[in-house]
Amino acid sequence: MINKQKVNKIVDLIGFLSLNLQRKIQNIKVMKRILCVLIAAIWLCTCWAGNGKKPIVWEQPVAESNQLFNDPFQSQLNIYRVEFADDETRVFMHITFPPHYWVKFVKETYLLADGKKYLVKSCDGLKLDEEHYMPSSGKEDVVFHFAPLPKKTRKFDFLEGDGKKTSRYLASRVSIPVSNSSSPRFGETMRPAIGR
Repeated sequence: MINKQKVNKIVDLIGFLSLNLQRKIQNIKVMKRILCVLIAAIWLCTCWAGNGKKPIVWEQPVAESNQLFNDPFQSQLNIYRVEFADDETRVFMHITFPPHYWVKFVKETYLLADGKKYLVKSCDGLKLDEEHYMPSSGKEDVVFHFAPLPKKTRKFDFLEGDGKKTSRYLASRVSIPVSNSSSPRFGETMRPAIGR
């Protein structure tokens, strides 16, 4: 009888250990599935974030201006780079103006392409609608952020606005660098033919 009780206890213990082991194996399988799902999610997020389209870039675009260059206080505006991204168009400009004098761009500044206006959103390097005093060098680089232009844009006008407080002399016609006659694609940098 004692042996039978011992055998029953051993059988019960083996059954308990077997059930406990099955639960642990099942927990390990669940944990493996959760870990695989997490790894896949992280991988997908990384691929998605790294797969952002690069902007179309115009290096040294052709820019014609209607400025009066014989006026010593007339600013010299040189648009030297344009970036077309999905969320905005960035226009990089080098300004030359007498040291310690101010320049001002209004909030009504816009790009005009195919008859449609694309308003300025912000500007790095100066505040819109405020006088910006030039440094001692008389040179300043700024970046204008505009609503996004269509990716197939081949030329646009940079205008300081249409109101009475604006200066129409700040108009510039900007077009794709002359070395490229085909439509640009994302991530493509357009450069002029000069110096090639």
